[in-house]
Amino acid sequence: MPDILIQPSTGTGAWADVEAGSYDAVIDIMEDAGISTMYPDDGPQLKISFALVSELDEDGNPIILNRWISQKWSDKSNLFKLAVACGLQPDASLPFQVSTLEGGECQIVVEIKNPGTDKQRPGISTFLPRQKAKAGKPRPAAAKPASEAGSTCAVEGCKAEVDKYTSRGTPLCASHTADDL
Repeated sequence: MPDILIQPSTGTGAWADVEAGSYDAVIDIMEDAGISTMYPDDGPQLKISFALVSELDEDGNPIILNRWISQKWSDKSNLFKLAVACGLQPDASLPFQVSTLEGGECQIVVEIKNPGTDKQRPGISTFLPRQKAKAGKPRPAAAKPASEAGSTCAVEGCKAEVDKYTSRGTPLCASHTADDL
């Protein structure tokens, strides 16, 4: 095997410091991620990289957060929700050209996954239309309501213990996201 020279990377890891809240973002890269080995029943996935407009890494570049979403197309799919958040007016009964999302602007809501563990990380929970008048610093996530301690997931019919809260303070279990509400 020939010798391979690996260059040091810079500007990586800044995503780990992103706090919960809403951020203005631009779709930077979209890739066909294929079928997940962990979740094969979800079908083919897209890996979408979002550049956070007002959050920069140590090199002055926008911090990138990734989100994998299903390539399923319906008015309830995450792909449809992302298209609407980017200002498109998609028709769920017609085929959708994913490339129309390239460079799309929206807001992403970031939640902290696995808080307090060595696997803690920011994760994109949902997409919203960009609010031009409120661009800039993210809104802080709602604090865990004291009255909610020991409560159950807000998703109808779910009796699981609360594992996380959305940016609006809605209690959810580990199996659900804000998209499930």
